[in-house]
Amino acid sequence: MALLTDGVINYPSETSKIQKATTLSMVCPGAGQVYNGSFWKTPIFVGGMVTMGYIIDWNNRGYQRFKLAYDLVTDGDDATVDEFNGRYDESFLQNLKNQYRRNRDLSIIGMVGVYLLNIMDAHIDAHMQDYDISDDLTMNISPVTTTIGTTGLGAQNTLGVGLSFTF
Repeated sequence: MALLTDGVINYPSETSKIQKATTLSMVCPGAGQVYNGSFWKTPIFVGGMVTMGYIIDWNNRGYQRFKLAYDLVTDGDDATVDEFNGRYDESFLQNLKNQYRRNRDLSIIGMVGVYLLNIMDAHIDAHMQDYDISDDLTMNISPVTTTIGTTGLGAQNTLGVGLSFTF
């Protein structure tokens, strides 16, 4: 990962600043924000990734724990005892197992969402750095005369309002 990041930043190529920021964010979440100079965004994305990783691990450990207990209760052998010593029946253990698995899977989707948001933010921020907002943004309203109709009866002049925008 370090070699790829070094190659993106230091070696001359035809890639634009936008491509570099997007690639850096794909390689390492938060690196595109650092490259763009938005240092304050980096802890938000890194913290989001770490938090989602912790939530995934927490739910996976709960899933594995209740899956093992459910498997021991439903194996049909009275000699095997789960860690709860038979306090919970198999339907309760199955519900807990399914709940932890669902939460784990939703957390994985959440982590992918934070990762994609990180990439989109770096890409858009790189685009917006070159966006020019100058004082030469104007709108002019002026009267306009136009000629209507070119039939054999002759043309008619009309009066109207013209708008012109300067960006």
